[in-house]
Amino acid sequence: MGKKGANTLRNTADVFGSYIGETLLRCGLTEKGFVWVDNGNKPPFLRGPSGKILTPIEKVQKRVLSSSEKNMESFVNMTLMIINGER
Repeated sequence: MGKKGANTLRNTADVFGSYIGETLLRCGLTEKGFVWVDNGNKPPFLRGPSGKILTPIEKVQKRVLSSSEKNMESFVNMTLMIINGER
């Protein structure tokens, strides 16, 4: 894959990761006090009031760019456990 293809893939991963993060915020993370945090030159992440950090953009990047073993389902399920007070 050339540089242009790699950039397109990374941009797509960034958009999808942002979508997942926003969806999780709207499904209950906002009520738990989570917010987006600017991370300088790295992708933004979600931080909760206790300091818990969730990285949906990086998770998608790793899944799309690196390995099919990086499972988004387990990330979302773990986040739903936080929303439901199970973690």
